[in-house]
Amino acid sequence: MKKFVLGSASVIALAISAPAFGQSVSNVDQAGNSNAATVTQTGTNDSDIDQTGDNNTATVEQETFGAFGASGNNADIIQTGNFNTATAEQENGVPGSIANQATITQNGDGTSTGEANTAIARQSGNDNTTTIDQGVAGLGTGNSNTADTRQTGSANMIDVAQINDGAAATLRQTGEGNTSISSQGRPNAASTTSGQELVVFQNGADNTSDIDQRGSGNYASVFQSGERNTSTIRQPGADNNIGVELASIGVNQVGADNTSTVTQGANNGLVNVNQTGDELTSTVTQTGRANNSVASVNQSGTRNTSTILQDAPPPPTGPGREMTANLTQSGSDNVSDITQTNTLGAPAVSGNFASVTQSGTFQTSTVEQDGHENDATVNQSNTGNESEVVQTGNANFAEVTQSGSDSTSTISQQSNESWARVNQAASNSSSSITQTANGQNALVLQGGSDQTAVIRQSAGAGVLGIIGGDLPDSGISWARIEQTAAGSGNSSTIDQEGLSNFALTRQVGNRNSSTILQDGNANLLGIFQSGDDNRSNVTQSGLRTNFSNLSFLANVGVQQTGDRNQSDVVQTGDYLDTAFVGNIENTFRVLQSGDDNTSTIDQSGLNPEARLLQAGNFNTSDIDQAGTENRAFVDQIGSGNSSFVDQLDPAGVNNFADVDQTGDDGLSEVLQTGSNNTATLAQGGSDNESFITQAGTGNTATVTQGSMMNVSTIDQNGIGNSAIVSQGM
Repeated sequence: MKKFVLGSASVIALAISAPAFGQSVSNVDQAGNSNAATVTQTGTNDSDIDQTGDNNTATVEQETFGAFGASGNNADIIQTGNFNTATAEQENGVPGSIANQATITQNGDGTSTGEANTAIARQSGNDNTTTIDQGVAGLGTGNSNTADTRQTGSANMIDVAQINDGAAATLRQTGEGNTSISSQGRPNAASTTSGQELVVFQNGADNTSDIDQRGSGNYASVFQSGERNTSTIRQPGADNNIGVELASIGVNQVGADNTSTVTQGANNGLVNVNQTGDELTSTVTQTGRANNSVASVNQSGTRNTSTILQDAPPPPTGPGREMTANLTQSGSDNVSDITQTNTLGAPAVSGNFASVTQSGTFQTSTVEQDGHENDATVNQSNTGNESEVVQTGNANFAEVTQSGSDSTSTISQQSNESWARVNQAASNSSSSITQTANGQNALVLQGGSDQTAVIRQSAGAGVLGIIGGDLPDSGISWARIEQTAAGSGNSSTIDQEGLSNFALTRQVGNRNSSTILQDGNANLLGIFQSGDDNRSNVTQSGLRTNFSNLSFLANVGVQQTGDRNQSDVVQTGDYLDTAFVGNIENTFRVLQSGDDNTSTIDQSGLNPEARLLQAGNFNTSDIDQAGTENRAFVDQIGSGNSSFVDQLDPAGVNNFADVDQTGDDGLSEVLQTGSNNTATLAQGGSDNESFITQAGTGNTATVTQGSMMNVSTIDQNGIGNSAIVSQGM
């Protein structure tokens, strides 16, 4: 055994070489400044170096010499002071050898970078342990300390604890089953230390990295390559970064079955996670006030799962502002969950943003946002896609694009300034958008079979939002569903309640069905259906339900082309021309062409107007109107036509009915009761029948019928009646 005790000296260098291959024990004590101690040992050894003072250097080398392995070594270095450097190197490459242990403790209290301490540890072999402690608990000093560790082998452990500001640590492990535990900052003092940096490199399988950083302005980065690696990072302070400086990566995992967990508190947190491989899992939690927090996760592989939670407390402590979440997943069986909450309150500048991109199979994405200026974007591609976006409060926008099969998308906004857009190109698709109040917009486009889209809006915009043109002004609440791409099994429902609503449905192909219910003011409507088993139901209630001066309505107010078409329309509304100029009326238009068409219109209000054109096959039309200045236009062209117009008084005034039937089995009945009634009918072609009954002031009836089995009956009761019937022609 050799023991050296040295007193103070300005510069003293001590070198101990112990090639004896038994057990060697070295104990070195140095007091003063600029001391240097170097211990070299081979075999199973213990080395203890204690240095008190500044600018000291301690080096312990425990290594293999020839056939003699360095195993079971202990190196313990304690330095008290500033600008000290400690180095421990242990080599253990002999199978079955005993694990080495290196411990470096530096109790510096320097206040600047020039007074920082440095700890370096190198270990090779298995089951080795490195422990580094830097800083002085309870002091606001001990800044800018540096730790650098490397381990090669399996089942090794690194434990680094750095107290105080500006510390930097780099931990490297190569092998399997290694563990890295790192702590920077003072415990229970989340906001009083700052500017720490920590980088961990692990290469191998079943490795674990655990990082705990206290305080503000900290930076952490983890690189793991291999399988079943786990990374955990906790930063409870403000202005922390996880990534950015190293290729924008905070956690980089390459391999299978890797797991990453990141927790940040307070403001200005930044997280980047990059995972490549199979069975990957990433969890990012940003809490506290969470102002200006950014979380980015990129996963590539199969069965990926990612969860991002950004959460700030409600007022008066909150709200959190400017939260951003970005997620990209590529592979199969991906699941993504992004939640941004507790952001409501003043000031209204919480610009939350969430973006999810998933490519692969079985993707599922859920985004929840709560608070000002929300924005969510989800893009999923191919097979088994599901997306749900929930936004609450203020200028919300959500866009979901899903291309593939089995797609389902649900967007709920509860809401201010809301806008939602869904684009699904694909089989078995279903989309539901629910918006409540304020300036709502919704758009669903679906292509390919079995689509179902439901949009519900309740109260939005003002009556003055409609300014004309083919579509309403962008300030209006409106909903639009289009299902195309050759179709099959399409169904569309739009339910709107409130002011200035606009609804459009277009369906092409196979088993189409559409229902629009609007309750409110200044409602507009359009339904297009083309091909196969089409059915349309429209119910509108309120003021100014349709506007005939819009070129949009000149063409569309239910249009059906082909096969078993049916249309039911009920409008109840009034027209007051206080805010609009031109020919503005409650009106409706149905055009049906081809096969088994049936249409029924029931209108009640001040200025209803109904227009119907049916061309071809089994057409039947029934129009009932009650109110002031009622009008009805019916044109039927082609076989089996029947038309019934009854304008149901009450109290009549200026009723008008015009029915024109051309060809085949036509029958028309017009009954009008009220003032200034006029009925005109022209029928051409076989089996024609016409019945007109008018009661009340200034009636006129004109009937013209072409050949074959014509029957006409006119019954008029009241003042100024005139009837003209021409048959056979």
